[in-house]
Amino acid sequence: MVPRLSGALVSNLFCGEKVLVTGAAGFIGRHLCRRLMDLQATVVAVDCYSPDTTEVLPGFIKMDITSYDELRDIDVVDPKMVFHLAAVGATDPFLPVEDSLRVNVLGTVNLLKAMDGRAQVVVARTAAERNPSSPYAASKAAAWGFCDMYARTKAWPLRGAMIFQCYGLGQSARNVLPAALEAALSGNDFPLSPGEQIRDWVSVEDVVSGLLAVAQSELAPAESIEIGTGVGTSLRETVQMLFELVGRKEYPILGALPYRPGEDMRVVADSDRTERLTGWHARTGLADGLRALVS
Repeated sequence: MVPRLSGALVSNLFCGEKVLVTGAAGFIGRHLCRRLMDLQATVVAVDCYSPDTTEVLPGFIKMDITSYDELRDIDVVDPKMVFHLAAVGATDPFLPVEDSLRVNVLGTVNLLKAMDGRAQVVVARTAAERNPSSPYAASKAAAWGFCDMYARTKAWPLRGAMIFQCYGLGQSARNVLPAALEAALSGNDFPLSPGEQIRDWVSVEDVVSGLLAVAQSELAPAESIEIGTGVGTSLRETVQMLFELVGRKEYPILGALPYRPGEDMRVVADSDRTERLTGWHARTGLADGLRALVS
């Protein structure tokens, strides 16, 4: 039976339990850790570096997942559950191949080997894996290949959560919506591609609840679900909505930038399958999410 997302169920699952979050100082990681602490979980927050981490995440451990020697020390933590969010390239997808392989592939394998099947691991994926056109996307797809292999051959409890176009408060200005909002508020021009890419924009609050749903659902090892709204909206329309919300009469400069090489023009989650398997669905529509971003 698929469990539902009642507050009692989530609290019973996480309350008092030790939960490890890698990439905890990142955008989604910070929101996830706060939510887990609200649920009274004992959060062990792991990241390689962040000057603000100790203020936000009291269970912070500075750790480099590319070093297996460092990860072996995680044995003393003995978490019941792991959310693996650590990665490089989300805001710089065309980073050097060597860096993407070292962190996204080797780092993931190191973590899985250190856990050795003792804890359930929810692995954050990217929708760009479906049609890789960058070192970031290709390395994330390769990392999931190892997860799939370990789940099938060793029966390790690994699950995938493919996250679509996440946005929300506290996101880096290297992402398109915060950059567009900054330009709109400051009155600066905002050059953009023609903007016909269709994306599934999902709020970070919904992403966090989706990750929790994956953790509590009865999914088979190596099962992967898609965290998105199931609704596609073009980049052009989305950025224009932001400009209108802040009262800018000028729109972004469409066509000033080229599309990325090999860019997938339509990326939308299969939300029906996600709800069928986990009982979860996104609750924040794009218009409401953008209003919250602007306010």
